[in-house]
Amino acid sequence: MKTRIILLCFFLGAYAHEGINFTSDARKTHHAFQTVEELNHRAKVLWDGTLGYAIKYNNSELIKQYLTEDCRVKHCGQVEKECFETINKWIYYTDPQNPDVIKIDVAIETDDREFIRLTVSNEVDDYAYQIEFTWEKKKNQFSFIRFFEC
Repeated sequence: MKTRIILLCFFLGAYAHEGINFTSDARKTHHAFQTVEELNHRAKVLWDGTLGYAIKYNNSELIKQYLTEDCRVKHCGQVEKECFETINKWIYYTDPQNPDVIKIDVAIETDDREFIRLTVSNEVDDYAYQIEFTWEKKKNQFSFIRFFEC
């Protein structure tokens, strides 16, 4: 019985570690966003969905429930370089009814995931948020990593 419990803990620990530390085998691959239009479209879909709602109504709890701590952020806007390899691909999307600018930074992680960091800022109200998430091509969905204010 004791052996079974130890084995169960081992497998659960390995599973949890894999689920959180998905950047461990990061390598350069082709990225899922083939065109600027496609990336812009996904940004708009995000803005119109839960993420945009949470930002617009300052509902940080809506996003914080998805957080993990696989990478430490030194300060707002900078992620430790061993965590993610960022490529120079910046796209700006502005919502006509809410002129906040979403800055999208795409970084390659593995064959089936991409890391994306959104910075949403509003100079008038003097706030900024960063939301980090991955795009999983196989599941065709976004997985949130972290939300924080700058």
